[in-house]
Amino acid sequence: ASLRHVVAAFSDVPNAAFVWAPTTWTGPAGRRIGAWWPGDDAVDWVGLDAYPQSAAASYLLHGPDGMDDVAAFAGAHHKPLMLTEWAPDLPHPDTAAAVNLVLDWAATHPVVQALVYFDFVAGGKDYTLVHHPVGAAALRRRVAHDPRYLTNVH
Repeated sequence: ASLRHVVAAFSDVPNAAFVWAPTTWTGPAGRRIGAWWPGDDAVDWVGLDAYPQSAAASYLLHGPDGMDDVAAFAGAHHKPLMLTEWAPDLPHPDTAAAVNLVLDWAATHPVVQALVYFDFVAGGKDYTLVHHPVGAAALRRRVAHDPRYLTNVH
């Protein structure tokens, strides 16, 4: 109900889009993300927060409400998918694996139209590219000269 109130308040605002962004998890009492869906008329984009080092890759990609499930959910609702937060985090090892996992997955799911890197220190975890030089180099290499990406990665 509250999302619908916000959508109504912005109904006259040009270029406003609404992103519904759960995280990869099974909710209370095993409720899946679909149980929280506010409706096609209230959502422009399906979003997802998924951190490649937060769980085993098989769970993150293929588990309940994992990245594959949410991509299929977005497609079934004819919505583009935005990875609204993603990043490797310290103290996990700084490797290219986390970056490659996300970019490889996005490349195989046409519904994915945006990737938003979470470049912050939060909750005692460091997600900044400056402290992930190997991951940053992989990201830079993967997105350089690729017109699909708008980036200011240096």
